[in-house]
Amino acid sequence: MPIPGGGELRVVDLPDLLRLKLRAGAARDLWDVAVLLKKHPSLRDDARRWAKRQHGSPSSMLGSKTRASENLLQRERGKGKSYRVIH
Repeated sequence: MPIPGGGELRVVDLPDLLRLKLRAGAARDLWDVAVLLKKHPSLRDDARRWAKRQHGSPSSMLGSKTRASENLLQRERGKGKSYRVIH
């Protein structure tokens, strides 16, 4: 994507973004995946397949990360933050 004044911004498409976030696997990345899949449910089966390939199974990937994700959500809500997907 060209940038005014010169240069170029490299971007990834949605499926690649989901793959990158699933590979990273941090609580915030998994939160982002959940938000994106809520907005784009047609990619859920693909995301499950990618997660299984990367981590063995979606449930094993989420096991220890679930509590961290819940803690992140609680902290963000405590700050009065809410999240929405911008299209």
